[in-house]
Amino acid sequence: MDRISILIVDDHEIIHSGISDILKKEKRLEIIGHAYNGDEAIEKALELKPNIIFMDISMPKKNGIEVTSLLSEHIPETKII
Repeated sequence: MDRISILIVDDHEIIHSGISDILKKEKRLEIIGHAYNGDEAIEKALELKPNIIFMDISMPKKNGIEVTSLLSEHIPETKII
């Protein structure tokens, strides 16, 4: 069974904790990284190439819409929610 890699992007630690707590119960899902602003999200996504990114829309530096647009061009196989 292949694992599904996930990057969580949000500027609030409580969101990271909540999503992590929910997803860690699923053996197929693996959280491979966390990013707290748009620039960090781009850097980590390009480095880690996750299967899925949970993306916040409102963040410092670059918002989630800008980041999603850029990442969709560079890693189109990654699904962004």
